[in-house]
Amino acid sequence: MKGITQRLKEQIAKELQVERSFSVDDLVRMVEAGESEESANRLIYFSTPKDFPSYLGALRKRFAACFPEADNGFRKGGISFLSHLTLGLSSFLVHWNLKNADLHGDKVLADAQIEAEVGANLALLAEWEALAISMAGELLEAWREEARARFVAEGAKEPEALAAGLVGSSVCDYLTWVSEIFFGLFSLQM
Repeated sequence: MKGITQRLKEQIAKELQVERSFSVDDLVRMVEAGESEESANRLIYFSTPKDFPSYLGALRKRFAACFPEADNGFRKGGISFLSHLTLGLSSFLVHWNLKNADLHGDKVLADAQIEAEVGANLALLAEWEALAISMAGELLEAWREEARARFVAEGAKEPEALAAGLVGSSVCDYLTWVSEIFFGLFSLQM
């Protein structure tokens, strides 16, 4: 008879296998269903470092092919997905899976690979932002409101002005700024 610990380990392993079993089509369907952030997180947390670049390349290609003629819902989903993914790649999240040597040995993504993926995301987002100004604006407004709420919670003076200054007026500018900060912090720690 198996002990509780062994049963829990097996259950966790099964759950992890289910989460890791996805395709590019699954991620596209998630974005189309309004689950852009969840789709980005699934790609970061559950793809292997080996598969990640090909999945992301296929997703960028697929979204880019549809984007110019797509409806606003698809455009907003695509911008949101790629923005959340870029933020995740620019943060400590990549260390939980894609750069986790305990999970993947020497097969982890290198910093240069991650920076290249962020750069490719930003280039595509710049194109999309020009085609879908209002959709990008909605995302910027949501980020401003989140930042404003954080500044209010922290008791900062002039939270609206601080939030506006933090987020700026362009999706790409904001993501570039955040990426540079995180990459700079991680290079200091290494």
